[in-house]
Amino acid sequence: MSLPIHLDLRGKRVLVVGAGPVGVRRARLLAAEGADVLVVAPDAPPDLELPLARRAFRAEDADGCWLVLACTGVIDGEVAAACAARGIWCGRADDAARSEVWVPAVARHEDIVVSVTAGADPRRAVALRDAIGRGLESGSLPTARVRPGGSSVLLGVAHGSRNAGAQEVVRSLLARTAQLRPGLVTADAYIDNASPSIQHAVAQLAVAGHRDITVVPLLLSAASHSKTDVAASVQGARVEHPGLLLRYARPFGSDPIVVEVLAQRLAEAGAHDLPVVLVAGGSRDPDANAGVAATARLLLERSAFPSVDIAFVSTTAPSVVQALEGLRAQGHSKVALSRFFLGPGYLPRQVLVQAAEVAGVEVVVSEPLGDSELLARVVLARYDEGLTGGIRMNCDACMYRIAYPGRERDVGAPQVPHTHPDD
Repeated sequence: MSLPIHLDLRGKRVLVVGAGPVGVRRARLLAAEGADVLVVAPDAPPDLELPLARRAFRAEDADGCWLVLACTGVIDGEVAAACAARGIWCGRADDAARSEVWVPAVARHEDIVVSVTAGADPRRAVALRDAIGRGLESGSLPTARVRPGGSSVLLGVAHGSRNAGAQEVVRSLLARTAQLRPGLVTADAYIDNASPSIQHAVAQLAVAGHRDITVVPLLLSAASHSKTDVAASVQGARVEHPGLLLRYARPFGSDPIVVEVLAQRLAEAGAHDLPVVLVAGGSRDPDANAGVAATARLLLERSAFPSVDIAFVSTTAPSVVQALEGLRAQGHSKVALSRFFLGPGYLPRQVLVQAAEVAGVEVVVSEPLGDSELLARVVLARYDEGLTGGIRMNCDACMYRIAYPGRERDVGAPQVPHTHPDD
């Protein structure tokens, strides 16, 4: 077992024993890297142009060397023994299995250095090196720097609304995120009702010269928008732009910071010591709806509210009306509604409309999450997860994996993104 290590040999004495094709090639490679190369060989080509001792190898030639490469094919074992006695690393060209050093095939692109070894088969290493080199040059391999605040653009994708205020929240949130990470470039895109679409946003970033994009869904739960619309759009963009590195992060989910912001909005609305109904949009995906329930429980655990129930304004039950009627039946005449949405729009407004249908219950309604530095920290955390690949996502209960009653056909179904008007 060998450990690949890159060495800085600039100004270091390196001895190459033998001046055949292998020895000459390795001597020139080392000299090109700035090593102080000495070649020892009885014969050498006239165009060697490197310091040469034209004679047989002597054990003392290894004295003071940082590295020795034996390339004779005849006395490599003798050279290796002399090096071993002096504690000097020695590479043998005659027997790779007994060598202490292997000289790799090297591919370079800008500041990227890739070294390849393939056991005792240098031709296979060269073939791999050449294939990697072509990939680096063509852009089909990811070459952008991957580090927080580096060259990967944060593309925040929200649902989009006909209410322009929703897009203002998104842009303000992304601006705050960029302030937390100087040098970070952010851009916005939308699934529907606003521009640009994901497809157009990626194309615009590509035209601007960006080659590394991390897509962060600015969505509160892992429902069909994140699992289907955004995910399929990202995959489509990968096909459309093979030179781009496109990463995909996860939604906000039941993050403790999200729960903290919900509590802040309730406090701002004056919802002290009231029973709370956490109202979300609703989904066909049981897993997404369960995520809302988890958020509600976490809100209860970190607050003084006597209870936190859930309701949905569309698609699934319980509805806002059902939740309020249930609390009224328990004797409550005043209830707080926590709007679990990022910004204003049709569904947040429907919370008020549906609540007005229930008589005998006064409601205190909090604002959606909105733009805040706290929420920007969640966006940045999701971005960093996407960069490192450490996305903490539990898909065990996803409707595309589990055959829920009435939804069996969704398991393994091809995912096609929502058709955006811009596309």
